[in-house]
Amino acid sequence: EQCSVFEYVLQRMVLQHLAARFEPVRSPQVRYSKLEEVAKNVETLLFALSVLGNEEPAVAREAFQAGMGTLGLSAQLSPSLEEKVSLNDLDGALAVLEQAGPSLKKSVIDACQACILADREVLPREQQLFRAVAEALGCPIPLPDGSGA
Repeated sequence: EQCSVFEYVLQRMVLQHLAARFEPVRSPQVRYSKLEEVAKNVETLLFALSVLGNEEPAVAREAFQAGMGTLGLSAQLSPSLEEKVSLNDLDGALAVLEQAGPSLKKSVIDACQACILADREVLPREQQLFRAVAEALGCPIPLPDGSGA
């Protein structure tokens, strides 16, 4: 049985915060400092955000391209509703991106925001997933509200 995005986000955040309480806190080791080293993982993340945030395949594709374009990457995937977003793949991508350097993490967060705000509408599931991404990367930030302000 597959869990919803909300359940995934809740589980990821609870486990992350519980681990901090019961295990020695260790800063994630920086293993990646170049975008090329994590490009496939960023692509997986932006694909998930674009498909989960848009019911129309064309709008999802535009959101995906907006995120990828922010990073100067070409969009090689064509998000469509027919394709399933695997939360396991998303979790694996986040596990790799947790090990990115601070400036690379900021670039990933900026790309996520561009993806989410591409249609100028922020859905609750997009906010939830964005928050989980920010938490996973150790970059808790205010949620985008889509107001453009």
